[in-house]
Amino acid sequence: MAPYTVHTSVLFDPKKKQWLEDMSLTVDPVTGCITRYYRRTEDLGASVPEGDVDLRGKYVLPGFVDAHTHIFLHSYAERASLNQKRDESPTERIIRAVNHCRTALLSGFTTYRSAPPSLSSWTAFPY
Repeated sequence: MAPYTVHTSVLFDPKKKQWLEDMSLTVDPVTGCITRYYRRTEDLGASVPEGDVDLRGKYVLPGFVDAHTHIFLHSYAERASLNQKRDESPTERIIRAVNHCRTALLSGFTTYRSAPPSLSSWTAFPY
């Protein structure tokens, strides 16, 4: 698979803490890593080269991090966590966790950590 380039109007650089305009990022499709980013000096015209991604007119941000989430639980407004842990099967809770992770990924979260309610629950499912 050949590398592809994502073209954007505005890219946020978290290291510089700046918005950079007219940027392009080359991505290795095997690793998913950005191999190069650069400011475009020439206008791309109405369309980008075949295989590239056109995000001009949009903002591109690095992946978000959620370091404290409870993917095995649903809203406490629906049901108390104690009741969820007691009454719901591990299969149901794992399916819920997968759906929570999918939603987070589609929302831009690339790092997601499920926080257990206590240290003792690290050794036993469910948490």
